Amino acid sequence: MQKQQLQQLQQLQQQQQHQLHSRHQQHQQHQQHQQHQQHQQHQQEQQINIKDALSAYTENEQVVFNFIKTIILNLILAIKPLRVKMGSILNQPDVICVEIIKVYEENKTKFTTTDIENIKTIVSLTNSVTELNGIFLDAFTKIMEDGKIDMNDSMHFMTFMHEIVRLFNEYTTNQNFKISLSSESVLHFLHFIIKSILILTLDDEQERVAILMLDASMKLIQISVLPITKCKCNRGCFSFNH
Repeated sequence: MQKQQLQQLQQLQQQQQHQLHSRHQQHQQHQQHQQHQQHQQHQQEQQINIKDALSAYTENEQVVFNFIKTIILNLILAIKPLRVKMGSILNQPDVICVEIIKVYEENKTKFTTTDIENIKTIVSLTNSVTELNGIFLDAFTKIMEDGKIDMNDSMHFMTFMHEIVRLFNEYTTNQNFKISLSSESVLHFLHFIIKSILILTLDDEQERVAILMLDASMKLIQISVLPITKCKCNRGCFSFNH
């Protein structure tokens, strides 16, 4: 009789444990479902916000915006250290859009409508896009060679920015283009792209140091950029003091 009671007690305990386990699983599933719904809702809201933000931009601004997003995605896909560091972003391209919008909003007063139009003209050309992609890829391959971005990369940044400005200079002085871009507007454009990349790839103190390096590199490059007289621009085009 005692043996039978003991067996019944054990069965009851097992049933209670099973019920507790089942409730715990249901609770976890419910929490996961809620988190998934909240994540989906957040993504939908983010997409709506991005669409609203982009719809407020001119057609030229949207072309420039999409060019920068493509440059950044290409870098992540092509460079292994960036791909490892930012792999999750590939599944959340809206994160890239949000950061680019933030940086642009901070800097858009530095560009005139004509600046944006002229930059759009250049970045819409297949040849220039190929060349720009190549310069960015080569530069960030060297920068990420040691797996990080820090003050040791300042020379890489300066060399790479010189190459970009030279490329814009070639298009600006091309007789087939009636474009006048000041050196300042090109450097602001570069600053905009690189800062977006740094914010996406670095955290906290690393980001702060890298942005300080970027600002210092910009100032040094501005010293080496001189206006040229052969280009009939009201604002002054640019060239390098060779």
